[in-house]
Amino acid sequence: MIRKVFEKIVLLLACSSALSGQKALTIYNNNLGLVYEVRQIDVPAGLGQVVFSDVPAQIKPASVQINVLKSPSTLKILSQNFEYDLVDGGRIFQKYLDQKIGLETRSRGNVQGVLLNAAGANVVLKNDDGSIQVITRTDIVTTIFPRLPQGLRTTPALIWETENKGAKRRAVEISYLTTGIGWQAEYVGVLNAAEDRLKMNGWVSINNNSGATFENVKLKVVAGDVNIAKRAPVPQMSQMHQLSRAADAGTAFQEKTFFEYHLYTLQRKETLKDRQNKQVTFIAESSTAVKKLYIYQPQVDAKRVKVKIELKNDKASGLGLPLPAGTVRLYKADADQAKLFLGEDRIAHTPSDEEISLTVGNAFDIVGERVQTGQRKLGKRKRESTYKISLRNHKKTPVQVRVIENFRGDWSISTTTLPVLEKTAEKAKWNVDIPASGKADLQFTVVQRW
Repeated sequence: MIRKVFEKIVLLLACSSALSGQKALTIYNNNLGLVYEVRQIDVPAGLGQVVFSDVPAQIKPASVQINVLKSPSTLKILSQNFEYDLVDGGRIFQKYLDQKIGLETRSRGNVQGVLLNAAGANVVLKNDDGSIQVITRTDIVTTIFPRLPQGLRTTPALIWETENKGAKRRAVEISYLTTGIGWQAEYVGVLNAAEDRLKMNGWVSINNNSGATFENVKLKVVAGDVNIAKRAPVPQMSQMHQLSRAADAGTAFQEKTFFEYHLYTLQRKETLKDRQNKQVTFIAESSTAVKKLYIYQPQVDAKRVKVKIELKNDKASGLGLPLPAGTVRLYKADADQAKLFLGEDRIAHTPSDEEISLTVGNAFDIVGERVQTGQRKLGKRKRESTYKISLRNHKKTPVQVRVIENFRGDWSISTTTLPVLEKTAEKAKWNVDIPASGKADLQFTVVQRW
C-alpha cells in the first residue's frame, strides 16, 4: 500500500516537472488565439493575492481556465481581476490631479505646485499661496512625480485573490483566448514556359497585435471557420495535453484533422513578438499540373475575357493536401529568366481532391461582345430570346475561350450554333475555338419560363 502511494507521488512529481514551462499558442483564422501555459507560481498561505503577469492586452478575461496540477483542493481562486491601466505619461498626469508635482522648465527653472489640469497644450499648477501658474508643454523639460501612482502597471496582468491551504510553490495550467492575433496562408506559384505546370509553395503568415510577446512556444494554426459566440468556449485541458504532445520533432508544419477543422503544428518552437508579422514555410515546393483557361462571362464583364488557372488538389496532380484559405500569387519567368508577377487570387479552405480556380487577370488581346438579336413573347409567362456572342483574337496563336451564360428561372436552350459543353440549373457553358488573328461567333436561343 505504501509503495503504491509512493509510486503515485513520484508520477505526479514527474508529470509536474515535465509540464512546467510548457507553452503553446494556437491561432485561428478569425483574429483569435488560444494561449496555453504551465507556470510555477508562489502563492501566500491563507488568504492572499497572486499577480499573473505577461498576458496580452487583448486577453478575454472570461475565457481564463486555471488547473492546479498538484493537490488542487488545497488552493482556491476566489476572484480574478484583469488590470490593464498601463504606465503612460498622460495617465500619470491624470492620476496626479489635485496632488503636488514638480516641473523643470526652460524659462522658469524648477517649479512646484498642485496639478489642476494637464489635458491640453498647457499644464496648470496651483502655488502654495493660491496663485496659478500656466506652463506650456513645449516649455517643460522634465516632470517629476514622487512615485508611480497606485493602480498603474507596466504590463497587463491577471490578479487572483486566493485561499491557499497547501504548499507555497504551485504548478498551474492556464489557458485563455486573446484577440489581436491571426494568420492566413500565403502561396507562391511559378508557371513553367508551357504554362501547363505550376511550382507552388506555401507560407503561414502570422500577425501579432495582441499586446504580448510569446517566447519559445509550440505553435499551432487551425484552418476552418470557428463560430464565435459572446462567450467563447475554451478546449478542455485534456485536449490541450493531447495536442501539445502529438507532433514529432522536425522543421515543418504537420497537418492533422481536429474536430471539423485542420490543425497545423510547427515541428519546432518559435518566438512571436508583439507587433510582428512572421512567415513560416508550411508547404514545400511541389510541381502541379494546371490548365490555362480564357473565360468570357458577358453578364459579368461586357468585353473583357478573364484568364484563369485551374488545377485539382489531388496527389495525381502533385498536391493532395488540405489547403487553408489564403492568397495565391502567380509568377512566370521571361526570356531573361527573371520572374514576373502575373496576378493573385484568394482561395477558400480547400479539402483534398477538390478543384481550384484562380483568376490571374484579363487577356489583353482577346475581346468579347454580346448582342441580343431577337426576342418574342411565347405566352403569359414564357419568352424566347436570341443572342450573338462575337469573340476576336488578336494573338498570333489560336485560342479557345469558354463562354458562360447565366439564366434565372426555368429555362432551356432551343437552338445553338455550337454544342453546349455543360449545363446546370443556373448556367450554360460553351467552348469557342478562335483562329490566330481571327474571330468566331456563337449564337443561341433560350426559352425562359417564370
